[in-house]
Amino acid sequence: MKETSDWILPVWCLAHRLELAIKDAFKATYIDTVIEMLESIYYFYKGTAKRFKEAKNIADLLGEHFTKPEKANGTRWVDHKLRAVTKLINNWHIIVTQMENYAEDNSNRQTDRAKITGYLRKLKQHKMVWYMAFVKDVLNEISKISLLFQREDITVSSAVTKLQSAEASLRNLIDNNGESVIEVNNGINNGVLHGHTLLNIIPADLLSNDKRRIVQSVLDCVNSR
Repeated sequence: MKETSDWILPVWCLAHRLELAIKDAFKATYIDTVIEMLESIYYFYKGTAKRFKEAKNIADLLGEHFTKPEKANGTRWVDHKLRAVTKLINNWHIIVTQMENYAEDNSNRQTDRAKITGYLRKLKQHKMVWYMAFVKDVLNEISKISLLFQREDITVSSAVTKLQSAEASLRNLIDNNGESVIEVNNGINNGVLHGHTLLNIIPADLLSNDKRRIVQSVLDCVNSR
């Protein structure tokens, strides 16, 4: 059509460009480890009603609610990641408790127990817990843009306004913690979160440096596209 109609202006899908920008920003950071953990948790429960039922039973005993983990990858990358990491944060206490029981149960295969023990070592890392919350805070802002970009009635003015609003919120994250990070920090008492001792506590200033670098990278990647 472009060959015969030079007045046509081709525009790359805005939502797709946003996905690529965020992938660029997250690449080769600890967020890769968080994404891998999301996938591991999803496949731990995928296709096994028994594990899901066990998790729900643990949740009932603890007076909490368990939601089935969601696959982190999909066509709507930002939305999938946000839902998946939100569920992992909400389920973290239950999943850790269940996996500890699983790893100690000699009726399970030794290879499976060893794999779950590896998951536990990652899940209980202070850096993992903090980064899960940080990723949620960042994706909360990015998803607002993504959802608008997926609408059929989007206008140039609404796109620009939403981008400016999200940019302001992201810049605020450079120097201030988001709601999810604040909630996690407040929940940790002497290195213990929900009754589980976290491993390798990271100084707050180091985590803040990571946050500033990644948020700035998100802003740079979005602006460059």
